[in-house]
Amino acid sequence: MSNKKTEKDIRFQQELKTSVGTIVWGKLGSYHWWPAIIINSSDCGQPEAKFGNLWLFWFGDHKISEVSRKKIVEFTSHFSRMFVGISGKKLQKAVFEALEILAARCNYNFENVEALISWAKEEFKGSDTALISSTDMPPFVLKHLEYLQNPSSKAFEGDDAVRESDSAEKIFNSSIPLKNIREGLLKIQDICIACYKSEIELVADHPLFEGSLCFECKVRLQENMYVYGNDGKSVCCIICAKPGSLILCDNKNCHRSFCIHCITLLLGPDEKKKIVETDPWYCFFCSCNNGCGLLQIKSDWEDRIMDFFQPSKIHVQELPVQNFVPKSPIRVLSLFDGIGTGKKNFMHINFLLPITFTHSMKIS
Repeated sequence: MSNKKTEKDIRFQQELKTSVGTIVWGKLGSYHWWPAIIINSSDCGQPEAKFGNLWLFWFGDHKISEVSRKKIVEFTSHFSRMFVGISGKKLQKAVFEALEILAARCNYNFENVEALISWAKEEFKGSDTALISSTDMPPFVLKHLEYLQNPSSKAFEGDDAVRESDSAEKIFNSSIPLKNIREGLLKIQDICIACYKSEIELVADHPLFEGSLCFECKVRLQENMYVYGNDGKSVCCIICAKPGSLILCDNKNCHRSFCIHCITLLLGPDEKKKIVETDPWYCFFCSCNNGCGLLQIKSDWEDRIMDFFQPSKIHVQELPVQNFVPKSPIRVLSLFDGIGTGKKNFMHINFLLPITFTHSMKIS
């Protein structure tokens, strides 16, 4: 999942239907409100949800969570409000998956994604509300639930979305540069903290955090650092300048986004989990926290931001000033200087000419 929304409380406009198969919006920790479907605990191999909670299957992520009913609202009646400010490919994919299921339930035929979104924004015009409220469980959801119960099965072999969140944890444990930094064998300044490579030419310091940048990552950060979505938040991580699964600061005046990948690698899986579950969560800049783990904020980051976007300066080497040496006069014999042009030029470049001999020939 990606992107948090600063708005916290979405009030119920109608009573939430909690039947299994109902498509809803859910909010987990510091994440954005996200499309999901209510599932049975037995279908996902989990114990029964606690009182006041429900089990949800998240579209786009294809994972499950136990969520408080206070953090769940009906999908269709809140669509227009929730859809504002949506950014990130995975969240857009999640919305599309939910709308596809609703379209299938209503026998609504659409030509493209834009038509599907328009249908939803028009409050699912012309659709039978009874069909929208159908609780039939989509086959692809059942396949994912089967996979989650038994990961060794081939129920959904090859689905990258099911295993995507594990990649950062694997890199955290296997990355040699990061391991060397944690063990004190390398300094954070010895690697590019945007791509985590050490055997690469480092061309600049990261303006916000301790660490360096390679040329490619520097250019990407300059291009993407101040690209904002409709909600006023950065659409790319301020560490690596890439989009993806983002955590946003809950300070309404803060635009900063941090991707799950960077948070996991630089802070560790445990700290990442703590941040995700914190609601509201304020970033390291807004909480006056200088950082955690390998992610340390530079004390002069505001000045460094200015320098980071300045055009590259060409360093001109200053030549050493030579000590004054008295000049020795020279004598010149010119065989062509009948009108004194040569002498004039020598004097122009400060040659000392005590005697000048000239000779000219007139050829008749």
